Amino acid sequence: MARSTQEKEEKLKLPAGDQSGGFVGPDLSFTDGVGALPDDLQEWHDKRNDAQQEQADAVADNEDKIAKERQKEREAADAEAEKATAEANKAATTTSSSSASTASTKSS
Repeated sequence: MARSTQEKEEKLKLPAGDQSGGFVGPDLSFTDGVGALPDDLQEWHDKRNDAQQEQADAVADNEDKIAKERQKEREAADAEAEKATAEANKAATTTSSSSASTASTKSS
């Protein structure tokens, strides 16, 4: 199975132990020795290797999807927190300014 040359964007991965992470069976494509396998055995190896690659691709796609969704959620939460902080700072600045002007008019 040929890999697409358009898949240059690196996919995001979930951290080890994440409950949403997928499992990929071991890669058994390594063959030790010299020479070619008989046709029927080579066909079996090719099918096994293709199935393992499809499984790995499916897991990578799903983890990428989940990681991107979580990233968007974090960015939205960060933007909301920054907005709330800015509003709180603005309110605190307005309150302290009005308190200072009130105090200065009382002392006069």
